[in-house]
Amino acid sequence: MNSTILKPICIVLSIATASLSAILTAQFMYGIGLAMGELILMTALGIVLDLAKCATPLFVLFLFSQKQYASALFALVLSMTLSVVSFSASVAALEQGVVASQKNSTAYQAVSQQIKEYTTQVDELRLLAAKQQNANLITKSERTLEKIEPLLVRIDDLYQRQSTLPSELTVFDKFGLLISYITSAALELMSWLLVLVSNALKRSHTHSNAVVRSHDKSSALELIQPDFIQTQLEIEPQSCAVNDEYFNDCVSEPVDCHEEEVFSDDHLKCNEQVYLEIKQAVLAKEVKPSQRGIGERFKGVGRDTINFVLMDLKHAGFLRSYRKGYAFA
Repeated sequence: MNSTILKPICIVLSIATASLSAILTAQFMYGIGLAMGELILMTALGIVLDLAKCATPLFVLFLFSQKQYASALFALVLSMTLSVVSFSASVAALEQGVVASQKNSTAYQAVSQQIKEYTTQVDELRLLAAKQQNANLITKSERTLEKIEPLLVRIDDLYQRQSTLPSELTVFDKFGLLISYITSAALELMSWLLVLVSNALKRSHTHSNAVVRSHDKSSALELIQPDFIQTQLEIEPQSCAVNDEYFNDCVSEPVDCHEEEVFSDDHLKCNEQVYLEIKQAVLAKEVKPSQRGIGERFKGVGRDTINFVLMDLKHAGFLRSYRKGYAFA
């Protein structure tokens, strides 16, 4: 997938994930604050901790890239701790909905049981009233029938109450707690995945810029005429000594370009092939990014040439300053 498309997708998902996780954590801390009487304080604490959880993985990668392993380990432990807290808060917040759903299901079953019991009582009373009428106990039969009326009213009320409850158990009612655990874990893992993708996109962008820059420099060097390059590589000053009696012939003195090189971004390199070979060797980690490491591999190359290559790689993002030299980024 094109990184140009992937980058905005990653940004949108990062914001959505961080927001959702912060809401769940804030909801959990709100419940704690409600019991403590500190609603605003606990809610704010939950939001801050969750946002810190989203940022600490970046700190881990940064410190590790700087080879500060002790600090990176501390940041990793802190990040994992915050992730566990966020995971627990998300589970607790989702469990509230699961428990509420299960209570509704339990209430439905309880109402159904009550309706069944009242219906049984009504049937028994009607049967008793019929027997009393057959025995010419008219007064008792009427009293028995009077007891049925309140039961029928209760049954109607229970049916109305039952209509507002779920009629049957759903998948969420059966596996709600498991779903809440999986959802919370996926939310935390998504946060870490987005951090890793963002870091990979950043490295890919840096590498692409370095390749384009190197290609542009190579193309520029190819446009220079060989005669012009040869003129730049060899300097032939004429030196004449004066004597009282005669003039010595002028002597051509070629100067080695390795002894008097002056390099900058706008000057041609003494030897393009050597420059590219050194650069490829450093990128392949065949030599150490140092004067000594490159000098042992490429005999006779000037210090200025090596410095020029190392500076180019540093600007491209492949090297970083380390003590008095360079190290791989």
